[in-house]
Amino acid sequence: MGVEVSTRHGHLIGLFVQRALRPGRPVEESIDAIKQQGGLVIVPHPLDRLVPSLSRRRIDGLLAAGYAIDGIEIYNPSPANAAQRAVVRAANEEWGLAEIGASDAHFWQHVGVGYTHFPGETTHDLRPAIAERKVRAGGQEHPPVRLNPASYVAQCAWSWFVDPPNVRQVQIGQADQ
Repeated sequence: MGVEVSTRHGHLIGLFVQRALRPGRPVEESIDAIKQQGGLVIVPHPLDRLVPSLSRRRIDGLLAAGYAIDGIEIYNPSPANAAQRAVVRAANEEWGLAEIGASDAHFWQHVGVGYTHFPGETTHDLRPAIAERKVRAGGQEHPPVRLNPASYVAQCAWSWFVDPPNVRQVQIGQADQ
């Protein structure tokens, strides 16, 4: 029901979709593909400089152009997210997107640390809560288990060199069109 995809411009999440999205497309095409499936568009780890993420300028441009973004990840336990959380929250006062909390768990220590509060208990309750902006990002009140900095460096290196939205993915995406 959900997928994170690497677009040419950063990661994007599609919730309530029926099939995965092709990586390496422009973010606009990925948003359209999610919406064509009746899905919701969520921007994960926004403004993050350590992993492929949408910048403030890109998000502003998408919204100004009329692209329907439903939510933005306000909370995840990564150190990069913690550093940007106040900035993203302030920007979202202008954007008015649903505020999502998630584990974005690249390490077992982060599983379940971030979450989204919503009225209800099921996915059938979650979907309208996001669409109607009745959700609230949450996270552990105390910091998660601290990981060795080398773990973060290795994860960032993987993101930059092994799994970036790179030319090879773009060429594959174009060949599939």
